[in-house]
Amino acid sequence: MARDFTIPISGLQVLMQDANEKFEARQYKTRKTHLKSRGGCGSCKLKRVKGCFFGHGGPKTGIIRSTDCAWDGKYSVMRPSRHVNAVYELAPDASIGTQMTTAPSPRKPRKRIPTLYHHTLTENQPASPFGTPRFTLLRHFYHVFAQLDMFEGVSTDPIVSLALSRPHLMNAMLAVSASHLRCHATTPVPSHRVAEHYQQSLAVRGFQTALEESWDPLGADALLMTSMLLNLLTFSIIEDEDPWKSWVFSDDPNRLSWLGLHLGMKPLIISTAAYRKEGTMLQWMFDVSDDDKRTFNGTPQPLTRVPQAWIDLCGISPDQLDCPDPDHVFYEPVRILGELRDMEPRYELMFIYVSFVGKLDNEFRRLLELGNPAAMWLFGYWLGLVARFNFWWCNNRVRRDHRAICIWFELRGFTKRVGAEGEMWRELLFDLDNAPVWPSPRRCRSRTGTADGPSEIGNVCVEV
Repeated sequence: MARDFTIPISGLQVLMQDANEKFEARQYKTRKTHLKSRGGCGSCKLKRVKGCFFGHGGPKTGIIRSTDCAWDGKYSVMRPSRHVNAVYELAPDASIGTQMTTAPSPRKPRKRIPTLYHHTLTENQPASPFGTPRFTLLRHFYHVFAQLDMFEGVSTDPIVSLALSRPHLMNAMLAVSASHLRCHATTPVPSHRVAEHYQQSLAVRGFQTALEESWDPLGADALLMTSMLLNLLTFSIIEDEDPWKSWVFSDDPNRLSWLGLHLGMKPLIISTAAYRKEGTMLQWMFDVSDDDKRTFNGTPQPLTRVPQAWIDLCGISPDQLDCPDPDHVFYEPVRILGELRDMEPRYELMFIYVSFVGKLDNEFRRLLELGNPAAMWLFGYWLGLVARFNFWWCNNRVRRDHRAICIWFELRGFTKRVGAEGEMWRELLFDLDNAPVWPSPRRCRSRTGTADGPSEIGNVCVEV
């Protein structure tokens, strides 16, 4: 009997091993189509853990999620659309800012994502016109954010989720990540510097575009967060501490453009105030930016903690001591410095230290450009105060510019002046030189004279 080699027309044929029987075929069923998950939290997506239903009703029974999963039932994120501005909405039982309406609580021990130093801090990276790959930067951002001590206790995942539909925020995050890699590289890696500048330029352009669009509460949060990260980059971009490279000794008309970016933070905060009535993701930041007495951001207060030499420097008359004059260009800046002088440099107080910049305006910047001694001294003293924190992103700039301002005064011989004016300048420059020192020392006028008023923290009196 001849073999029947008839092959079924449909289906995929699987040959049987028995040659005496007909060739049979097993028909496979077509796999059911499905969509890729796009709503997982950042931690689960980075680890490629399936089963995270962040924003889709929570984890389901029997599905194992990542140990770092950030789903908490508060925020829910819809699947991003093809448009740039994807829709973000809240869960029915949550309101805006329910996750961070108070100061951040201490962070619970958790398994951290491994650092990428062994992968990124090498020169054996593939050449790219845009520098370090974006995925590498995004993954490293989880490590960078943990090292920004003023954000201690703040979860990274809500910020990353918000950045998925706000390109300007995402680019700013990637620029900070590239800056961190560059600052901590044991050997220079050009791709990190290229990525830092490229992502920063994208962030600035996207930020300017977002300012002209309509806002919502989450959009306002994204603008504020982007502005903070861009301000951080203006400090971290400095690569050395050579004071002669500072803007202090430069004739470039745009030498203080980086300060102009900081001055733009104040009007942005005022413009987004309407979206903070019901609380936002960044409400904790505003809660830790002042004390219970509203000393730094409340109504103008008397100059009770400002030394007399500082008052004389700013040209404030005695009748203005008890009657605050907020229109005086130096009144609020010198008052804030008087409050910060004896404040312990703890990480959670960094936003209070930064409140000094919120008291400056374009007139103060103009005086800096003209080399006004009072403006130079006030700004240099604040740079010295910030140097107390020893943050990786600001060390080079604050130490370089602070030292440059000290040299600027030395070259002009302010300490060689005679009489009461010379004594005032010797006291002022002593305070300026010792601004980075904590506790803040006090200068005795002479070996037989008396020192300044006693300090509440027992500061040392240095005899001269």
